Amino acid sequence: MKYAAMPTKKEFKKQFGVGRIRRSLPEGSMHRISKLLEMHDASMLARCNNGRLSLLYDIQMHCDHALRHPHLSGIAGKQERIDSVKALMHSARGELCQRMKKRHFSDAKAIMARRFGISAKNHHEDNLNAIKYMNANERKDYLLHFFNGHVCMTDSSEDNDESILYDTDYEAHRGGGQNQLEHGGAPFVLSRNLRLYIAGGDMLLKTGKDFKHTSFMAGRDVLAAGTLRCEQGKLKWISAKSGHYQPTSRHMLTLLEFLRAKHINLQKVKFYRVFTRPLDDRSAPGQGEFDECNAMDFLNRRGFPGANPHSMFIDPPAA
Repeated sequence: MKYAAMPTKKEFKKQFGVGRIRRSLPEGSMHRISKLLEMHDASMLARCNNGRLSLLYDIQMHCDHALRHPHLSGIAGKQERIDSVKALMHSARGELCQRMKKRHFSDAKAIMARRFGISAKNHHEDNLNAIKYMNANERKDYLLHFFNGHVCMTDSSEDNDESILYDTDYEAHRGGGQNQLEHGGAPFVLSRNLRLYIAGGDMLLKTGKDFKHTSFMAGRDVLAAGTLRCEQGKLKWISAKSGHYQPTSRHMLTLLEFLRAKHINLQKVKFYRVFTRPLDDRSAPGQGEFDECNAMDFLNRRGFPGANPHSMFIDPPAA
C-alpha cells in the first residue's frame, strides 16, 4: 500500500479500517496520529507552510513507535492496520526528504535533529557574564552513560576514571553542597548528538557563576531539558522544569525513547509536567507546581492522560 501524497485524516482512517463505521482510532500512538493529521489537514486548507515540517516529523515518529510496539498501539495481528501505518510513515518521510532536498530519510536525520531541537529562551533576562558556559572538555565530566539498566557517571576524581552508579544526592554532596538541586533533582539536557548531561553538584561554589540549563551546551539548541533524580543508579523521576528551554511533549518523548533504548526501566519512574503557577506553598515533586503521571504511561499514550495531554506547561486546575 502506498499513498500518492500525504493522506487526509479521513483517507487514513478509511485505509486503517475504521472510516466506514465511524470509530475512533485506538488510544496511544494512533490517537496522537489522528490529532496530528487533523492539524496537517488544517494547514493544507489554509495553505500555511509554517509548522508543517514539525507535523510531518511528529507523524512519522509516532508511526515508527506504533510499528515497533504494535500491541500498545492496537495494530497487532491486523495487517490492514499495519500496512496503513507503514504507508503513512513512508509518505511523511518522503515529503520530509523532498522538502529538505535529501534522497534518503537517513540523510535527513541530522538535519531534523538540528531543526527540531529546542532553542533557549529568556536570554534577555540573563546577565551573560554571570552565567557559566561549559566547553567540550568541561562537559565530559557531566556525561551520563548506561550499564545493565543503571544510570552511571565516570568518576574523574579517580586516576583510573572509574565508572560509578549515578546518585543525585552523592554528586551534589561531592560538588560542595545541594544548593543546585531543585526538589531533590538535578538539571539535565539531552544534546542534539544524543548525549545526556547532568550537573548535581553546586556549580556556583565551583565557578562563582550561576549554572543554568543553557550552561551545558553554551546556549545552543538541545533535544530535551528538565530535572531528574537518581538513587544508586536507579532513575526515580523526571520533570520538564526548564525555564530557559521550556520543552514540549515532543521533546520529552524523545528523552523517554532515548532512555528506553538504553534499557532503563521506566515502569516505576514518575514523570512530571509543570504548572504555570504553584497551587500552594508545597514544593515537593507531585505537589504544588507539578502534575504527575507514570513515565511509561506517558510514553505509551504519547502524552499526558486527561485534558491538555500534549503540553508540558499547563495552567493549574480551577479550585
